[in-house]
Amino acid sequence: DNVHRFVGDDETLDAERLGRRVGCEVTNAPAGDFGAGVAREVLIANADRIVEASRALRARFVTHLRSRGMFEPGRHLVVDLGWTASTVADLADLVAEESGGASTVEGLFTGLYWDATPNRPRLGMRGVAMDEFAPLDDNLRLLGVVKFMEALVTAPHGSVVDFTDDGEPIGAETGPERRAWDTVVGRVATAALESARAILEGTHPAGVTVSDLDGNTVWAAIMQAGHTPRPDEVALLASIHHVTDIDHEGDGRPMIASIPARRTHLTDTELSRIHDSLIRRHWMRGSLASWRERPDCRWMVDEIERIWPHTHPVWVHNGVPR
Repeated sequence: DNVHRFVGDDETLDAERLGRRVGCEVTNAPAGDFGAGVAREVLIANADRIVEASRALRARFVTHLRSRGMFEPGRHLVVDLGWTASTVADLADLVAEESGGASTVEGLFTGLYWDATPNRPRLGMRGVAMDEFAPLDDNLRLLGVVKFMEALVTAPHGSVVDFTDDGEPIGAETGPERRAWDTVVGRVATAALESARAILEGTHPAGVTVSDLDGNTVWAAIMQAGHTPRPDEVALLASIHHVTDIDHEGDGRPMIASIPARRTHLTDTELSRIHDSLIRRHWMRGSLASWRERPDCRWMVDEIERIWPHTHPVWVHNGVPR
């Protein structure tokens, strides 16, 4: 089970990249590129090396946490923008163990968590976007916008993948994430910061104030992008490739999915695969909106919306239902 977490089912790797992923040089690996099955066998053959590398990584991480005051007695709040609580739960275990129980970590989740409550009940949840009791269609729609949200909250340095011996974080510095920040995401972040400040100060030109913001308005904002995005939003974000590989390397996947090669007929099984790919790997509604602009692809979008009701556009754009 642990080995599967290091390698995605559809990945192709080489020995050098696999070694970087686990923090040590791996042996008994074939030359050139190999698939997920071979990669997992190589990891098993290098289990002792990987465990030792993991111990060293833990020591560097502990140094980082100590420098941030995480082992000071008391309660520490960690804000998680992700969609699962497992990382914060592991952090809570590590801090409790290293501090002898003097430090307690609680997670504050801003939304986009999927399985946190049933699996990690000891963590305080404050999600506003969804929970496991929400309607299934709403949860699926939110899952279909996760890649959109992940790309917009990615830091300029990319994801932290290691720490120095002094505990300083090391960013992945992946090309696609840097380009996304420089061309689109940085501009969006700046605009969001300026808008937030104007709302707090009561000077926003739209007349929106802090009293207008609640869970319903946050949900509506998320679902506008996740359910019926505007054409200019789709065009703006079409250039973004979001890095989804476990090691944060690679070229990433485009936010707007490529049109399937066969456009004259698709079986229900093929449509199901397309639907699942849109949900898990791309911005679902943005992709469908883009495909609908192609006359030869509209039938495909119609079929997907017919089979899966949660893909229906229900918002109104310029007074016209779409």
